Amino acid sequence: MKTPSAPAATTASAIARARSRAGARLSSTEARTAPPSATTAPASATAEGRSPVESEETLTVEQREIEALYLGLRTVEGVRRLSPPPHLAAQGWIEVRDGRLKCTPEGWLRLDSIVTELTMQTETP
Repeated sequence: MKTPSAPAATTASAIARARSRAGARLSSTEARTAPPSATTAPASATAEGRSPVESEETLTVEQREIEALYLGLRTVEGVRRLSPPPHLAAQGWIEVRDGRLKCTPEGWLRLDSIVTELTMQTETP
């Protein structure tokens, strides 16, 4: 992951924004799309010639990296990371295998804290 040049407060707010948009998905154009509201059926929108996508947002490089970290930590493959903070593994929140990091079931409960710590770690010189 590239070291962001933004201050810690900016990264923390980017993480907060990423968390608040849970459930949205990224399209192949790296833009986040949201489904229509629950009161509007996608089939009706399409039948009326409207897009079933209610809104779209283009993500910054930093936002995409944070999203990739959130997703990667929840997968079997994990994310490649050379030197994770040792206390995360010692507490049983992450597993490190073959240079890859992934959350344990206990770590899933602390995913926001783990991502915050990992992104803050990349900002220190």
